[in-house]
Amino acid sequence: VQNFLANELPFREQSFDLIHVRFAVGWLKRAEWVLLLARCLVLLKPGGYVVMTEGEGIYTTSPALERLQEMLCAALHVSGYGLSLSPRFMGVVAHLGSLSAQTGLQQIETTVTLLDYSYSQEEANRAWRDSFHSFISESSLFLLQAGVTTTEELVQIDTRLLIEMYQEDFGGLGPLFTFSAQRPRGEGKE
Repeated sequence: VQNFLANELPFREQSFDLIHVRFAVGWLKRAEWVLLLARCLVLLKPGGYVVMTEGEGIYTTSPALERLQEMLCAALHVSGYGLSLSPRFMGVVAHLGSLSAQTGLQQIETTVTLLDYSYSQEEANRAWRDSFHSFISESSLFLLQAGVTTTEELVQIDTRLLIEMYQEDFGGLGPLFTFSAQRPRGEGKE
């Protein structure tokens, strides 16, 4: 485990063929995105790839899940995370392509994977009910310190989620955006 953003790089330049970054919105401050991508560029071998996966939100029929998403976006925003100008969104996926290009990465491509945890998807639904319960438990201190909720509301949301997600008409979709970008193969080549 290394501090990737420390003053001194934890690895030699051009050490990697592939760097995979996942869900950095939860640990990377607004001003650090360009630094992260610049570090990736330096650490990649010519022709190497950086692959970044971020979620941007959920689509659901559950009022409790909608409220949980609102709280998360607001907490990230007031705590200096995400790239949105608004506390309603994380804003990362709208910027990753242009930030990659600004740092010198090329061949930028985006794919979207859709996670369906609707009631009709029994196995995924069960797993996501457990995941959302764990998320509330593990992130409650962050959400409370950000001032976006109360302990009472978190308990209510946790209970409502279990009920709402177990309803036959529950729908839940979560898009994951994956960006891949390549370090140029040689100086002056595109």
